[in-house]
Amino acid sequence: MKKRIAALLMVLLLAAASTAGAKYDLYEVRLGDASYFVGWSFCPLDARNAVVTALSDNGKPWHVGWYRDGELFRDLAGYIDDIYLEDRVIPRPVLWDGENLTMGFSVRKEAFRSVVKDGLVYADPDNYEDYFAEWTEKGLENRRFVPDGWYDAQMLGRVLFSHKNYAFSLRINGEDTPLPEGFAGLKKENLLNLKYYPAGKERFLLSWRNTSDIYQYIACVDHGKKRSETVLPMEEGWLILPDGTGGFLSQIGWYTGDYEPVRLAHFTADGERDRVLELKGNQVVVRALQAVTDEQSGNVILYGTAVAHSRKVYTAFAMTLDRDLNVTDLDVRNIDPVYKAYCPDLQTAPDGTAWLLIGDVEGKVRYRPVMIPFYALEKSNENFGLTLK
Repeated sequence: MKKRIAALLMVLLLAAASTAGAKYDLYEVRLGDASYFVGWSFCPLDARNAVVTALSDNGKPWHVGWYRDGELFRDLAGYIDDIYLEDRVIPRPVLWDGENLTMGFSVRKEAFRSVVKDGLVYADPDNYEDYFAEWTEKGLENRRFVPDGWYDAQMLGRVLFSHKNYAFSLRINGEDTPLPEGFAGLKKENLLNLKYYPAGKERFLLSWRNTSDIYQYIACVDHGKKRSETVLPMEEGWLILPDGTGGFLSQIGWYTGDYEPVRLAHFTADGERDRVLELKGNQVVVRALQAVTDEQSGNVILYGTAVAHSRKVYTAFAMTLDRDLNVTDLDVRNIDPVYKAYCPDLQTAPDGTAWLLIGDVEGKVRYRPVMIPFYALEKSNENFGLTLK
């Protein structure tokens, strides 16, 4: 009798394991055999489309999958033998117009060549040619060289960075915008660290890091002119959250993983630090991850997570802030506890839609990663006392 009960319990446990996370079936990432993938990244395109990249190991192929409405729409696969430049060789989304997707990638010209810099070995970047190509149903078509001087792409092609004739330019939504001169530490080699944040009509923020020091630079460009520039030590400038008016919030210190509040310093569009806010909850570990501005209302939506691992609480939240950074709405969503997702990757698409990439932190292959829009998560009945003040 005891053996039968034990067998029945085992069957029930296996059944529970096989159905755990079933609510995410529509959003499971199914790219080959997930057991050999060693790294995941993703780029949301809009509310319906997202691209996920799976890095491989043991000589097996990498995959880049374009998902639409939860279904694998297109798939690219290949092998990488130049591990020093894998993030450059594997195709990545750079331009999205709502229908057509352009990918950027590099191709090695000759046999592998290495260079030594600061005692470390790197692949020789001069041995690679950079291309753009359209991702069609036939694969990557209409290949063309990346225009001369255009150095990198960020935020799905809303922005291309250029350095030519000792001047910097941005290509924003297809239009070229020269950067004003006089930014400290902004050099060609820093373009890979350059980030762009929209901040209203004809206004945006830039942040970058000078690779030769430990400071983060944040600048506001207003109607083509430099309005302000702020220099912060890395422990105060590593997370930048635009406030929608040309200012920003920056996190003070690194995440501690405990229940302590997250301290956010606010800087105005003129670069003045005017206050410090605390993001906190009731017995949960809180993380701020992204902030996007609703162009119609001017409100900011602050995205983050609230987790209590010991109590199996795993949530993501969207906190709506008015122009004075007062909380006007709070939307908390549950994440299936089977993934133990205490630090899911959350990214926002050009239209502001937030997506999450949720993986099983223990690496159990029975749980495939999930790429899901925030709004598709189940609403929580609790707000866990989340506040910003």
